Amino acid sequence: LQVVQGIGRVWLLNTPFGAFDFWRSTRVMPPDPPGHEITEFPFFTFLFGDLHAHLMAIPFTLLALGLALAVVLGARGAKGAVTRSKWRPAEVARLVALGVVVGSLRLINTWDYPTYLLVTAAAVLLAGYIRNGGLNVAVLVEAGVKSAVVFAAGYIAFLPYHLNYETFFASVEGTTNQTVLWQFLLIHGLFMFVVGSYFAIESKGLLAALWRGIRGAVLRGVEEEPKGPHEGPARASRGRVTALAMVVGFTGLLGYTVVTGWTGSTIPFAALLLGLVLLGGLRRLGSFGGDAPAMGFVVLVVGTALMLVIGLDIFRVQGDIDRMNSIFKFYVQVWVLLALASAYLLWRLASMRRAISLTGSRWTKIWVGAAIVLVVGSAVYPLLGTQARLEK
Repeated sequence: LQVVQGIGRVWLLNTPFGAFDFWRSTRVMPPDPPGHEITEFPFFTFLFGDLHAHLMAIPFTLLALGLALAVVLGARGAKGAVTRSKWRPAEVARLVALGVVVGSLRLINTWDYPTYLLVTAAAVLLAGYIRNGGLNVAVLVEAGVKSAVVFAAGYIAFLPYHLNYETFFASVEGTTNQTVLWQFLLIHGLFMFVVGSYFAIESKGLLAALWRGIRGAVLRGVEEEPKGPHEGPARASRGRVTALAMVVGFTGLLGYTVVTGWTGSTIPFAALLLGLVLLGGLRRLGSFGGDAPAMGFVVLVVGTALMLVIGLDIFRVQGDIDRMNSIFKFYVQVWVLLALASAYLLWRLASMRRAISLTGSRWTKIWVGAAIVLVVGSAVYPLLGTQARLEK
């Protein structure tokens, strides 16, 4: 954005390009008040070099995600075959190590602890689902026990800290304002593009079938059912009327929330993308194919990030200055989660020749062009931001 503005000054106003403000990118949710949001991201965190808790926690969060992925992949064993043993020594060692790492986040940067504890519990459940070939009561019990082991390992490892720790704010309250969609996309646009593209392609068949079903229900929603010889007056098809009512109701609710600003403009977008991720990801997970564990973990990571985005437009941490630290701390988590998932999904997209090939359709070429623009745009800050920081 600063580069575009600088080019505009040179071409249109015949004035100097201007200096690149490396600080400005951490304040992209004006005006203040309300909000006072800090939109810091990992590259800025390390570039600025101030040894705050969220900086020290980033390597530990990456380690926690790696260990959680190891738990999920461990459900298939070293040779890709499903392992039936639930309490192998290697499995217990992974759980204990994961518990200690996640437990350390409670000391290093407490804001990260609930998120990664949730990711850990979900990863344990996902591993049980893959190992048992489905979901049942035994899988839920196993996941609950193993999650308790993870929690206990993290708590006991730092018991002296917990015995002497005191917190002043331990709840949430309603938010003061909500994120405008363009501001959210300015921060996470590249990730949204990659995630949305992959799961749209993955769900193409399901979306087409769903659209045909909805379209048919809408067009034929008031058709009469064939009357039998002993039936009374003609009546509308109950299933079609129900489908029509659901479509109209959802569309109306979505329109109302956007127009009235009840949810802001980011919540509907994040909710729709979350639905798309679940639609495509759970379909792949349900196939129990060779890539099911990896894709299941990606769905878990992206889903967690999108739920954080939605939650931050509803709640804030008690005692915060508007949304200053709530956005600050949790958007760093969202950035890390989406960045890792997007890197993997971009590799998956590159392997889909029919989706990415430069010799493909016009839409494929448009997609590739948009991806290049976004990647190049995202690379501006590491170059100009670093130079500006070093000149300070």
